[in-house]
Amino acid sequence: MKFRKGVYKGLSSVLISGSMVMAIAGSALADVKDVSGHWAQAQITKWVDKGYISGYADGTFKPNNSITRAEFMTLVNKSFGLLKKPQ
Repeated sequence: MKFRKGVYKGLSSVLISGSMVMAIAGSALADVKDVSGHWAQAQITKWVDKGYISGYADGTFKPNNSITRAEFMTLVNKSFGLLKKPQ
């Protein structure tokens, strides 16, 4: 039980670092104002470059906000290439 909680906390901390809003596509990291110097900047940059995540419309990323279940599933689906709906 403790191991499972530890895994969840570890995953959460990585994912929370990127408060990912997936509905806004094509946002470049250069437009994101608030990740410079953040401890997760390298991972955020990597995921933005790969198109897994993007920022908010106002140019922020809010890396310390929590991630929703919908945002998490969008990240998982994009990272595994599951972009098309089954027919």
